[in-house]
Amino acid sequence: MRRNLLLTIDEFVKTPQRRHSGESRNPELIENTGFPRIAVRGRLQVKHGMTKTLGMILSGIMLLSLVLSAKVPAAEGPGLKPTLFSMDFYGSIASANPGDSVTVYDEKGTLCGQFTINQEGQYGFLHVYGDDKTTAVHEGADVNGRLTFLLNGVPLVPLSGQELLWLGDGQQIRVDFVRR
Repeated sequence: MRRNLLLTIDEFVKTPQRRHSGESRNPELIENTGFPRIAVRGRLQVKHGMTKTLGMILSGIMLLSLVLSAKVPAAEGPGLKPTLFSMDFYGSIASANPGDSVTVYDEKGTLCGQFTINQEGQYGFLHVYGDDKTTAVHEGADVNGRLTFLLNGVPLVPLSGQELLWLGDGQQIRVDFVRR
């Protein structure tokens, strides 16, 4: 006789000692888990030693499905062209509110960084992309090129008064700003 069985990945991985994998002894466990369900028709014939491998495969499938379905906020805006080279900025911006947008332009007017404020008065890590010299297109800042930071289109001034330059890939720098 064939019947439909519901099996969660969590249940399968945690209970490999069952005689017939795929057969649930506790239907409540299936109903109360937040894991995706897998419909199994009949019985799974799992030989000794295969349970761990199947558990790893099912765990991998679940992880892949979570990654693919994750809602990740966009790190780039229109006109921003991420490259393999970036420098990170972080710090404070007086009177910045959640939802405000920080944009960074290089000397040529190319948008090379964008960040949406999450926490009042704080920003970062703001990735400012460098130019990829292997392409014909200018998509980011040049090494030692000047940078201009804007908050909702209004220029920002570093509290230190320092000139802001793109120093190179992998650099991190704290810069605190006020509006001009």
